[in-house]
Amino acid sequence: MTDLTLPDDQDEDEEMSDEEPDSPDMPTTGWIGLKTVRLNDGSHRVIRLAIGSSPTTSGNIQICEELTYVDNIEVSNLPTESIEILVSDPPDSHVRLHLFSLGSVDRDVFLTRNTWDTPSIHWSRVALPQG
Repeated sequence: MTDLTLPDDQDEDEEMSDEEPDSPDMPTTGWIGLKTVRLNDGSHRVIRLAIGSSPTTSGNIQICEELTYVDNIEVSNLPTESIEILVSDPPDSHVRLHLFSLGSVDRDVFLTRNTWDTPSIHWSRVALPQG
């Protein structure tokens, strides 16, 4: 299995591919424009939202919220790479995320996966408090 994930320390625009989206070398994958970090307790916090992605345009997901389920799969203690795989699927397919807000309110968010149509992704991000 080949690891296709990008290092988490890339803060500039992240190059996704020089290939055109419909080229045979770049499979068409749907995504939701969300990155998480796994904390020491195994929970996952949203740390980045791609500008123009479903979560940022809808305003349904905020940075620092805890992601607990993707569809019906519990994600605590899963590696971050597994989260990326779970939220990726064909474009225009739907995904259900279960989140806890900072005020401990839990809810389901339904999103439609988008196609990567530009080589650069611009991220909104936050620095998590140390401690």
